[in-house]
Amino acid sequence: MKKLIILILLFQSVILNAQKVFLDENKVQISDSSSAEYYKIVEPSIDGYKELHFYITGERESENIYIRSSGKYVKNGKSLSWFKNGLEKSEGTFIKGKQDGMELKYYDNGQLKSKINYIDDQYDKVIETFWKNEKIKRRDFYNLGKFENGNCYDSLGNEIKHFDFEIMPQYKGGDRQIISDIAYNLDYPTKSRDAGIQGRVLVRFVVNINGTISSVSILEGASPELNEEAIRVVKTLKKFKPGFQDGEPVPVFYMVPITFTLK
Repeated sequence: MKKLIILILLFQSVILNAQKVFLDENKVQISDSSSAEYYKIVEPSIDGYKELHFYITGERESENIYIRSSGKYVKNGKSLSWFKNGLEKSEGTFIKGKQDGMELKYYDNGQLKSKINYIDDQYDKVIETFWKNEKIKRRDFYNLGKFENGNCYDSLGNEIKHFDFEIMPQYKGGDRQIISDIAYNLDYPTKSRDAGIQGRVLVRFVVNINGTISSVSILEGASPELNEEAIRVVKTLKKFKPGFQDGEPVPVFYMVPITFTLK
């Protein structure tokens, strides 16, 4: 009992002294608060933590709970988000890092935007989306992630040619061209080469709705110098065709592994 009380007091102390972590428009951590769009605060618990996101002006933006599972922290339980005006933006459920059950999304006027059912992080049964005037936009049927059939409609309710719910960003020439462009522009840092430093760097970035790249960061690093070069060379990539969800361009996270090998 005494140990539990000490732990609770420790967690309360950490929460009271919680520091804001500033985030850019894609919720990637940045150090410059003047260009931040959001900030987050982490509240520890005995078996994990709660992550709270806020608009930079102070309004709540999202809330997620993380627990430790298989050696890492993953989402578990209710996932909620809100518009700046305070209305609910989305609600869903995660079970040990995988989305499960019905996810609901809303427009900023409170109107339902979509109903998507998940099983084990895969689309299952039905995806329904709606226009802002409340008319049905899409009704697709899935079986454990596999699309079976569906129908799409315009804002007047007329059936139109079906189009994919999700379209990933596309680079001219595909992934092979990404690899080729990176290899062509990559400069092995001199100090790392001379010291025999090698390694694999996993770079994450966002393809924006106009096809440009932003929020470049390191997910798995090798050394500071190799990480820096990996970020630099990824920023030299050409524009992508943006990703789409339900016919609307959306920002999409993209990952590229870069291996530095001495021969």
